[in-house]
Amino acid sequence: SHNTFDVVEWNAETYDTQNWYDHTTNFRYTPQVAGYYQFDAHIWIAGLSTNNVELQVAFYKNTTRVTRSCKTDTTTYNGQQGQGINDIIQLNGTSHYVQLRLLQYNSSSSNRDLSYGTELTYFSGFLLEAT
Repeated sequence: SHNTFDVVEWNAETYDTQNWYDHTTNFRYTPQVAGYYQFDAHIWIAGLSTNNVELQVAFYKNTTRVTRSCKTDTTTYNGQQGQGINDIIQLNGTSHYVQLRLLQYNSSSSNRDLSYGTELTYFSGFLLEAT
């Protein structure tokens, strides 16, 4: 959405061997093993105005923002813009979950959709070390 943080609805999976990612309802990763997890994501949006564009992507642990990455440009690449983020987040293996949220602001004040499939738009998470 324009000028608000919304959950990115990743509705397809390449790998999810433990079925810890909900790709149909809540769009969240809820691991069942306590530990430190590496998360990576990148989004790409097309159809933006060609000036005054801001993209923010953020990892949320439950309802709390833990990491945010921001990009503000006065011009875009033919109305397109991308932004990436990564972090290591400790999760308890029971009630903690992680979601990616996106805020986009453009001078035309309109909503835009993610673009370019898994080549430029993706989300991943995996266990680094159990605790």
